[in-house]
Amino acid sequence: MSDQQPPQYPGQGPQGESYPPQGGSSYPPQGGGYGGQYPPQGGYPQPGFTPPPPKHPQATTVLVLGIIGVVGTLMCCVPGIVAPFAWSMGSKAQKELEQDPNRYSGSGEINTGKILGIVGTALFALYSLAVLAYIVLIVIIGVSAGSSSSYDYDFIGGLL
Repeated sequence: MSDQQPPQYPGQGPQGESYPPQGGSSYPPQGGGYGGQYPPQGGYPQPGFTPPPPKHPQATTVLVLGIIGVVGTLMCCVPGIVAPFAWSMGSKAQKELEQDPNRYSGSGEINTGKILGIVGTALFALYSLAVLAYIVLIVIIGVSAGSSSSYDYDFIGGLL
């Protein structure tokens, strides 16, 4: 039985010695081990890493105006008047991004807002033309009905 050695557990060296050694030496070894010092610790970024540039100040504004322009035109037309502003501001911000692409980020929001501004402007123009055509039609019908003394006047025949 004396020939049996106790089992070795993690953290133990040969013959049951504990690791790190207990005799006055410190761990880690002085001088940083391996003959050098430890690299400086702190919140320093990795070499070659650059943080992303800040978002363009008008990126969110262009996106919000584009959304309001499209949804407003589809709902009741009045808020659709902001769609051309989204288109204009988006074009201006996109030119600023193209001049110096490393200065700002947010090109996705700017492009989306600009496209929504274009769509909203087109919808607003179509809606405005439809309202204008409706008003002209009502005026023509009212004028032609006022000149007729008969109530069974054929409006279609009177307009042609």
